[in-house]
Amino acid sequence: MIRLDNNQVYQCVTLCLQRLLGASPRFPFEAFSNYIISNFSLQVLVFVFSMAAASLVIRVQAYATRHPLLFNMKLYFALYGVGDLSRQTIQGVKTYDYGSAFRMSIVGSCLLAPSFFQWYRFLDKALPATALSTAVCKALADQAVMGSVGVVLFFVGKYMYTVTSLMFAAINFACLRQSRVRWD
Repeated sequence: MIRLDNNQVYQCVTLCLQRLLGASPRFPFEAFSNYIISNFSLQVLVFVFSMAAASLVIRVQAYATRHPLLFNMKLYFALYGVGDLSRQTIQGVKTYDYGSAFRMSIVGSCLLAPSFFQWYRFLDKALPATALSTAVCKALADQAVMGSVGVVLFFVGKYMYTVTSLMFAAINFACLRQSRVRWD
């Protein structure tokens, strides 16, 4: 790929503007051809990456169609983990707590994703039409029922790990206390 230095770019832009405004100096063909070549190679790279991205999108859509629950679980796992890392960044934490992000990912993936998946399946079967009035009814039912249930599930799942870790700590402490050797 041929790269232009700042002087060549300045000459090209200046002369192009002069031409557009009516002046007619000689156009430096070398600088323009270098710009075309570098711009063409950039366009080829953009095209190759866009085709790869399009192929990836098609494969992801096919997977989501074949396995909607697994796709939702993986998506929730990623989004809840990134969301917890974002929360830590906003709070200005010096070192990230990846355990917390992993626990949030588990809550999103194993508790919320299946719940929401089954709820929306039920909602689509109960209200199968696609009219605007049906969509409004679905949105209202979703907010009235699953909004509060989702919040409760989130906090239950979030604090389930705290209680579980406290239980394991208590069990470990009791086992260590019983197995303590007396030296007297």
